[in-house]
Amino acid sequence: MLELVEKSYIYCPQNSQEFSGRILLALASRKGGRCCQRETYVALSETARLSQEMLSLPL
Repeated sequence: MLELVEKSYIYCPQNSQEFSGRILLALASRKGGRCCQRETYVALSETARLSQEMLSLPL
């Protein structure tokens, strides 16, 4: 597993910034007041989706 992570897409600084930025955009796109539970759910859901898309690593 460590070998897979070491060779993964995320280790390039630009790619990790894109990954983080896309999570922040997903959070920012939600309307209404902030809710810790909802924010956590959105962030984790987006992380799982991006992990599959960018790393080919399902969570």
